[in-house]
Amino acid sequence: DPSRSAAGMGFAIASSAVLPPDVTPAKLVAAQFNVMQRMARHADAIVMTCASSGNRALLRGLSTLPILVLDEAAQCVEPGPLVSLCLGAECMVAVGDEKQLPATVLDREACQRGLGCSLFERLIRDGVVDVDRGFVQLDEQRRMHPSIAAFPSKRFYGNAVRNGCDSSERPRLPGFPWPSSFDCSVCFVDCAGVEETGKSKSNSVEAEALVSALRSCLMAGTKASDIAIITGYSAQQSLLQRLVRQMDLPTEGLRVDTVDGFQGSERELVLVSTVRTNSEVGFMRDPRRVNVLLTRARRGLIVFGDALTLESESDVWKPWVDW
Repeated sequence: DPSRSAAGMGFAIASSAVLPPDVTPAKLVAAQFNVMQRMARHADAIVMTCASSGNRALLRGLSTLPILVLDEAAQCVEPGPLVSLCLGAECMVAVGDEKQLPATVLDREACQRGLGCSLFERLIRDGVVDVDRGFVQLDEQRRMHPSIAAFPSKRFYGNAVRNGCDSSERPRLPGFPWPSSFDCSVCFVDCAGVEETGKSKSNSVEAEALVSALRSCLMAGTKASDIAIITGYSAQQSLLQRLVRQMDLPTEGLRVDTVDGFQGSERELVLVSTVRTNSEVGFMRDPRRVNVLLTRARRGLIVFGDALTLESESDVWKPWVDW
């Protein structure tokens, strides 16, 4: 499969391409691979995945690397960066956030044995690095309206994250009755509904309330491409996608995703569906998942859920609802 050649570095042969008689697909792949080898030897920086860094044939002839920069380090299972470290880097800079979601590990036993813990998290947890000893906290956020950033900063980062933007740079979006008595771009809509359970969970009453708010925002002029809807459950995601498709308004660019799928993304307005109504929040109790869903919005965050159920989780959700 030519599209999978050379460690998946992005080369592919179009199925309709016509090659000269003496050039076979195998020869073309080999030529492409040779080009990549030369590029790697002469480049000042090489960008690749941890898995691709294990392609010794591709990196043949390289001397010891002066520095290895590992991005999204908290989302990489621990064996991943070990592959890259085998290249012989003189030092490593790992960039990530152990307060947000880790790598997805589907095997329960592997999780129990620690595969879900990244090298990044382990270095912090075991005190290998600390403040002024290899650890640097990025302490300024420029994404969120200050009111959106307030609770995550306090609850997850010990008030160590300050705002690099003010409320005038993140004006409220039209179409929703934001509080008028104070400058807050975070709202909670209490709507219990009925939790429907199958392979996943959904809540049609909550979904309809969310879509009603979405309609108001769209009719007031908020662009669909500036809006995201996120939820913790795939069944609710499917229900919301269906309701959005049925709307008689332009919704091109609007994103409906799970919390896990939306990590790393942002939108001007984020509508969150928490789904649960039976006094049990399920896997939405994970503070790292809650941190992700509370920090995706730039100008407006609206959370839909059952207050009694959310307040039954005392670690994160009750403090947030009280806040």
